[in-house]
Amino acid sequence: MWPGFRGPHRNGIVAGVQIKTDWTTSPPVAMWRRPIGPGWSSFAVRGDLVYTQEQRGPDEVVACYKLTTGEPVWAHRDKARFWESNGGPGPRGTPTLSNGHVYTIGATGIANALDAGNGAVVWCATRRRKPP
Repeated sequence: MWPGFRGPHRNGIVAGVQIKTDWTTSPPVAMWRRPIGPGWSSFAVRGDLVYTQEQRGPDEVVACYKLTTGEPVWAHRDKARFWESNGGPGPRGTPTLSNGHVYTIGATGIANALDAGNGAVVWCATRRRKPP
């Protein structure tokens, strides 16, 4: 389990796992492919579910897919679109999983706590700007 960035020791090393690196004799096999929206999010994995954030048109989306098939399970949408010239559109953060919840912070500052099984909102907080 990787509870945080680069693993429990923050060194990017997975202890006890051997990965075949001679891809000439044993190439990796793609299990599935699915187009998703732009963004810089990676995937958080628990059991047979994977979670990510992506941009879909005017919406910032927290999405859940089946690990084994890539089929969508649920998607939570917030009306938000972030774009910058050096990174393009989409959210920047990877979801965090804890105690049956998915926690996300979108690129515009929207924080969500969602039910990991069905995507129902547990709570949502938005960044409020002070009037000029």
